[in-house]
Amino acid sequence: MPMEIVEIIASFLQYGGLCSLRFTCRLLYERILRCFGVFLATVPLDFSSHSLQRLQAISSHQYLNQYVQCLSIMNQTHRKLGIDLRWNRSSSGCLIVPQHIVDILSDVLMLLVNCRSFEVHHIYRREHQYTSNFLGGSDAIKILLYIMAETAFPVKSLMLERGVARGWRYGDHIHGERLDIAALHKLGKELESSIDWTCELIGAATSLTILTARLNEFDNAPLLFDRLTLANVLPPLKELVL
Repeated sequence: MPMEIVEIIASFLQYGGLCSLRFTCRLLYERILRCFGVFLATVPLDFSSHSLQRLQAISSHQYLNQYVQCLSIMNQTHRKLGIDLRWNRSSSGCLIVPQHIVDILSDVLMLLVNCRSFEVHHIYRREHQYTSNFLGGSDAIKILLYIMAETAFPVKSLMLERGVARGWRYGDHIHGERLDIAALHKLGKELESSIDWTCELIGAATSLTILTARLNEFDNAPLLFDRLTLANVLPPLKELVL
């Protein structure tokens, strides 16, 4: 059978069947690599040791690392992140950055040359109960913002989403005080509301083109736009979804 036909067939296979086909022989292993890479366009991460090791393996692969386009942070099973690792926090409960695990992720992202989109989905509602045993949504966002700020990592899109699984709930939102954006970006401003830190985020992410922030306080959208119009410098933002 011509190899072109095999590649067409491979493009219709699911993950399991494609893996079986790839391991048939060396020729197929190399020729259908592109089809296999399609399954890596969006890679999930729950900050467990297993998911971090998987991401490290992909990033160190000389071919597969180019296929990852989006990192999706979520845990559909436990709704908590990093439950088998130890996370260092300050006395106030805020996640300390940098720390070893965060540095590992930073190094991994630098190797994923086409990963320019990031998603943080609904993780855990009771943010005030965060301990050293796991991460919550605000912690995940803080880690991403820290890496972006410290490495000038180019970002195409950033989606922060809450309450997707069970619908919208009042009070289920990102905690700005846990993000500590002022310290991350050397802005010296205390942030108290989602509008404040959203404006600071947009101003600090100089390469950001798309921001989807599905947070609370939708009625404050006019205030957000008023503050953005007064900003001296804005990134080349093409799309803002609230």
